[in-house]
Amino acid sequence: MPMVTRRLRDPDINPCLSESDASTRCMAENNYDKESCSSHFLKYKNCRKFWDPQALSLAASPPPMCEDVAPTEVGLPTWISILSSC
Repeated sequence: MPMVTRRLRDPDINPCLSESDASTRCMAENNYDKESCSSHFLKYKNCRKFWDPQALSLAASPPPMCEDVAPTEVGLPTWISILSSC
């Protein structure tokens, strides 16, 4: 399976995976009649509206990197503990 497909199928990366699967399954079961699956589409749309801003806020503020801390700033024992947690 290609990497992109695996990432889209990962519930940690795509929190709306079950809603997406439900809409696709509904379309297949109802001969691709969009009106029959409108409730599934609405659930997926609401899920994306909820999770997309959350993902953007996480991407906008990445966690600090371990290289940002120098041993002289915090003391050697503290610096070693910081590096061991990276």
